[in-house]
Amino acid sequence: MADAGGRAGGARFSGRVPLLTLCAASFLTIIVVAVGSSRPLLYDEIDYVAGTVRQLNDLGPGRTFLLEYPHPAGILFGVLHWVLEPITALLPPLVRIVNPLLLVATMALTAGLCRCAGARAPWESAAAMVCIPMVWVLTGLALTELSGMVLAALGLSGFVTAPDRRSTAGRLIQTVLSGMAFGAAFYSRPPLAAVAATACVFPLNRSRSWRDVAVFFAGGAALVLPTVLLWGGLVPPTVDFYASSSFSVEHMLLALGYGGVVMGLLCPAWYDLPPGLTVGLIVGAMLLNVVIPVLEIEALMTAARRVLPDALMTVYARLAGGLCLGAGGMFVVATWRRLREHRQDAIWLAVTFAMLLLVLSVGKITHQFSSRYVGVAAPFMAAAAARYRRFDAREIAGAGVGAALGAISLLSYHSG
Repeated sequence: MADAGGRAGGARFSGRVPLLTLCAASFLTIIVVAVGSSRPLLYDEIDYVAGTVRQLNDLGPGRTFLLEYPHPAGILFGVLHWVLEPITALLPPLVRIVNPLLLVATMALTAGLCRCAGARAPWESAAAMVCIPMVWVLTGLALTELSGMVLAALGLSGFVTAPDRRSTAGRLIQTVLSGMAFGAAFYSRPPLAAVAATACVFPLNRSRSWRDVAVFFAGGAALVLPTVLLWGGLVPPTVDFYASSSFSVEHMLLALGYGGVVMGLLCPAWYDLPPGLTVGLIVGAMLLNVVIPVLEIEALMTAARRVLPDALMTVYARLAGGLCLGAGGMFVVATWRRLREHRQDAIWLAVTFAMLLLVLSVGKITHQFSSRYVGVAAPFMAAAAARYRRFDAREIAGAGVGAALGAISLLSYHSG
């Protein structure tokens, strides 16, 4: 079946220059905001950067540090800034320059995944990541996620391209190192290591052997298992709000909703539904959630009170929840359809399952919800959507809306 990436014709690429221009402007704006901000470290920057570096200076990198680390994630990012402390002094703006560099590396690796997954315009597809709203905050602040995102993209890219090596030894070494990249990503955000499970798609699809997958897993386990055994679980013993059996359905539904919105902005053709049907499904979900409340969202209530009548404000949380449920439902259905279309394409299946795993894994984070957790899936969203890109007016408009939302969010941190 021909996909969007396989159609002929020059007109299809008419939107590439505007998209790249918007992406470049977005990236430069993030740099300007991050470098120009006079705000000291804030929120997670204080705990995960300054706090971790202080602990490393006191305890050194080793067993005691691992046992006394007080957070469920972020070790890798803290170690990175510990190494860079002589250069950055842990002070803005230098401490905030690291993540834009990590984003560039992530986009380069994502472009490789896009190419492997059958995209005709891999660099444009990867660059569009910067127009995802959450990516603005992940990049413009010294937050932990990008250090793991770049490693996850590196790990999957390495595993996918390992067969291209001419020698058996070369293929083996690259496969092991790819698994180790996922193992290292565990120390940024544990769910990122779960993306390694997508390697199972290849032998199930009969395109790689189970031996390759076993070697890949062994590389990751070599870095993860010693720490998990030391901790007696997936998080340090000092973390008392995490249970391995816990799961938040509400957070999973929120993540699917946010994922649906992001994919709609990134690649409207992913849904391939008539506009009238899309509106009908969303409105129907909103009204149904008012009658039978499943999800309630109170975000932006202060702003909503300024423009909505009191009668609507009484059901605002349910309407917003219904909007999220509708977007999430469309995302699941559309993704299932796309998976069926390309069920013989192991690389594309692995990329898309990686996206789904990361979105669904947000349900494992039960103590709080943040859209940042959905943003971690950005490289795999961009790679999965790449072959459906049409570079038309809808995509440019979606990228513009995404960039605007990202700018508003990032500026709210730096100007607050």
